[in-house]
Amino acid sequence: GIDFPLKLYRQYVKNVGRDLDVLTFEGERLKGKLVEATEEHIVLNELIEEPKKANTYKSDGIELKFDVIEKAKVLISFN
Repeated sequence: GIDFPLKLYRQYVKNVGRDLDVLTFEGERLKGKLVEATEEHIVLNELIEEPKKANTYKSDGIELKFDVIEKAKVLISFN
């Protein structure tokens, strides 16, 4: 289901363009749009959360290797 964490490379590929909530093994939590998924890493444009504004993202992507990602879930949007 949509509420389960992403585990496989193909799941990341399928969700390119969607917002993710990523937790790293170091305890860092990142939210942003998944813009690229390769077999080695993902690229996430970090979400800038501002009250009462539409979602905006940092233009420079953060590259995360799969071995640093503890859990990644798709953020559901009902807009």
